[in-house]
Amino acid sequence: MTGARRKRYLRRLQAVCALRALATGLTAPYLFVYLTQVRHLDTAVATVLFTVQALSALGTLPLAGRWADTRGRRHLLAPAGTGIAAVATAVLPFTTTTQATLATAAVLSIGLAASQPAESMMLARCTTARNRSLAYAAQFWLKNLGTGAGAVIGGLTADAAHPSTFTLLFGLNAVLMLLLAMVLTTVRPPPVAGRVVHGRPPGPSFRRLLGHRPIRHVLLLSAVTSFTCYGQFESGLVAYATEIHQITPGTLGAGIMANTAVIGLGQFGIARLVERHRRHHVLALVGLVWLLAWTVVWAGGLLRRNVPLAATSIVIAYALLGVGEMLLAPAMGPLPAELAPARMLGCSTAAFAMVGQVAIAAGPAFAGVLIGARLHGQYLAALVGCTVLITALGWRSHHELTPAQNRMTASEPADR
Repeated sequence: MTGARRKRYLRRLQAVCALRALATGLTAPYLFVYLTQVRHLDTAVATVLFTVQALSALGTLPLAGRWADTRGRRHLLAPAGTGIAAVATAVLPFTTTTQATLATAAVLSIGLAASQPAESMMLARCTTARNRSLAYAAQFWLKNLGTGAGAVIGGLTADAAHPSTFTLLFGLNAVLMLLLAMVLTTVRPPPVAGRVVHGRPPGPSFRRLLGHRPIRHVLLLSAVTSFTCYGQFESGLVAYATEIHQITPGTLGAGIMANTAVIGLGQFGIARLVERHRRHHVLALVGLVWLLAWTVVWAGGLLRRNVPLAATSIVIAYALLGVGEMLLAPAMGPLPAELAPARMLGCSTAAFAMVGQVAIAAGPAFAGVLIGARLHGQYLAALVGCTVLITALGWRSHHELTPAQNRMTASEPADR
């Protein structure tokens, strides 16, 4: 494949990422409000729905990963999954029973999960070792920008007193995803050979994948980073700041805006800054930045009698979490593709997605137990310990990665 075709396909995938994030932002932040205040479902039922979605995704990801590695027309998996999700999204506001709502939500989650490994494979195959880190940084930036824009539009449109506003948002979401499905059918990148593990059969399997020591190491690192940041971002940190700092929802909004602004303004600068550094240095730095973030949260708790200082500490913490996220995107994002054994790129991306989902789901549960029991000190101590573990695992990565894999950029390989 020529470099021009790679770039053209990469631009299409980046447009898909931005529009998918926009579609998600339109409805995802307001789904709980829709279920409880518009559909008047019990809070427990809404919680069950989110659990069903998570379990459906976890059950689909390994199957989708293996399909992407073994089936001939694998490039159709992403548009097919996106199309299924679009139909489910359009149907959701018209379901009339709890059972139908749960079933539709499950189908929606299955469609999205089915497309995820295939899209990750497409991105890996449209990039080379030279530009892959920057491409993943761009994906992260577009995802944040799109989700933020969608959330603003959704927030201005949604009105619990007028159910038709939610029907409109779900409809816009479905139309965007149908458009994405059509775009994805036009992306047919070439295969890229994974890293061969000698002495093992070439067929894809998760058992074989987990027998690969660098994969295990980076999966553990991915789990801890997801738990420490994304698993606490909208749950544990919010609960802690509300109980200990006694801050207002407006301050929380300012913190989230600071996080989004830091990423929006600084992602490409950070990506360019770190691309000449060793990957393990950047991964270790993520842990140190997040250690500083959670230390600021702790210090703000000590100063909670001074309301402005306590509020400022939360905004600063959200901004520091954003700095860590900017470092993490180009350093961690390409690793599922870089480490994937031969013919196992789909399994590798699926495994990382599964680990991330489990860690993000475990974060709120962990925070709920400790903060609910008023074990605030233990909660912060555990997260500080996680940041230290991230730093140690990140630094240790240079023992697990080859010199080429440990470079953020490399000379462009031959077209494979």
